[in-house]
Amino acid sequence: WRSRAPRAGLAGAGAAPAAMAAAADAQLARLKLPANESLQEGQALAADEQIYLADTITPRLRRRQATLAAIDVTSCVRIFRGMITNNKGPLDQRLHEAIEAYDRAEVFFETDVLAEPDRHGEDVLRKAMNTIVGGEDLYGHLVWCECLGDIRAVVDAGVQPADAVKMRCRVMEAVRRLQYRHKTTHIRYKQVYILDLSEISLGSLLTSSKVREMTKAIVGGANDFFPETLWKLFIVNAPFVFRSAYSVVSPVIHPTTKEKIKILGSSFLDELERNGVPLAAVPRRLGGGAPDRPLSSLLEGLGPTNPPSLTEPVPLEAVNPV
Repeated sequence: WRSRAPRAGLAGAGAAPAAMAAAADAQLARLKLPANESLQEGQALAADEQIYLADTITPRLRRRQATLAAIDVTSCVRIFRGMITNNKGPLDQRLHEAIEAYDRAEVFFETDVLAEPDRHGEDVLRKAMNTIVGGEDLYGHLVWCECLGDIRAVVDAGVQPADAVKMRCRVMEAVRRLQYRHKTTHIRYKQVYILDLSEISLGSLLTSSKVREMTKAIVGGANDFFPETLWKLFIVNAPFVFRSAYSVVSPVIHPTTKEKIKILGSSFLDELERNGVPLAAVPRRLGGGAPDRPLSSLLEGLGPTNPPSLTEPVPLEAVNPV
């Protein structure tokens, strides 16, 4: 692809937040996309959501109120919205998934995964994915990009899929903390993820079950630990065979998830812009105007982070105790 000069973006870094928000909403209006204020993401739990969390979910958690107390408020809201509010499955299934997600989050937040030493083969996986961070979309979501590279090398290095999931959790946690570092007008906990398939090895994917299993662990294995963090997924430079395969499996993908996914070929920049991702937020490696900032170069000082809380606290005591 050819790099293009980015169109005029938002007001500069020194501009007042209100002016930047107004500029973003003006661009969203031109694109006929919802305004920032309409996003549920920036809103606290409604009264009925708080009651359901307190009376129905909390008593079933591993450590009840202590479980929620171990998780930051914004993540509590994010998990509830992902597992209950925006999940269209049967209510008993949604409840079960929410309980699992909260218990899993409590265990995950018990340790600082970014402070842990690298696991065996983690440098190989890091090289294979080449994670870089761009700018922000018109809603304030962090834009980050990876290139699915030599997964065979990860397998040959002796990395097991379960270990790959743990390594990917470190990447996801780093992106989560970076998202909270960005000073945006609205609270945002979701991200725009661009997966570049220009270097994918279809041969090894088609002929090796180990490579397929590892690819699955790398791309989706950490998702259970970070529910409701995806705003949009753009899979770019997708070969025709990949797009054909996706068209076969897409009918069984959950409609809510499918709405977030775009499978694109080599001409994708206009589609990103139509979805609220300006060229100024896309890394230069993909033809945009944002510097290619390796994730590893941004980790210094990225210690445990208390994200900005939503306006209303998550209740830790039952609203209607029996």
